[in-house]
Amino acid sequence: METSKTGYQVQSYDVPVKRYCQTLDLRDSPELIAEYRKRHSQAEAWPEILAGIREVGILEMEIYILGTRLFMIVETPLDFDWDTAMERLNTLPRQQEWEKYMAIFQQAAPRNNHETHQAVHHFERWHQLSYTFYSHYLLFCVMGICKRYHQPNGKGILQNLQDECYRRSVSTSRFLWRLLCHGFSGCHVHPQIFL
Repeated sequence: METSKTGYQVQSYDVPVKRYCQTLDLRDSPELIAEYRKRHSQAEAWPEILAGIREVGILEMEIYILGTRLFMIVETPLDFDWDTAMERLNTLPRQQEWEKYMAIFQQAAPRNNHETHQAVHHFERWHQLSYTFYSHYLLFCVMGICKRYHQPNGKGILQNLQDECYRRSVSTSRFLWRLLCHGFSGCHVHPQIFL
């Protein structure tokens, strides 16, 4: 069983993806937080909401909680446009109803767009997080290996590595780890892919 201690399995895709990370605070009420969790459970989540998420092009959406703080991860194809998708999602069945159904849990009061007199979509209440840390430091080790043994100037390594990972449908970090632990032959990768 997946838990916060054992970790959560990540979805694999046949296309390159990008990720949006956002945060939102819930009202500080144990009863409301328990109800929020209940409404987002597999048994209680509305099928129309899940269908709408998929219809606008979102591949995966996950929400994590710590106390009153929510953290949402949204994975999409590279050509996904957040604003366009949220405008479309706002018009799909039961989305507005869901917004009202969820508003009681949110610490921030719902805002209104005064120019158009339309309610602001639920996702506009979430705060987009900035990218702070990238763990692919292993890439520099691989670049060193490639530069030392196969590529005098290291040119093209990053792009070729990303292309190879996409072709294999594996994450860059997993591929790099295998490469470092087992060498080129252990990964069944010919050194020429890095040229």
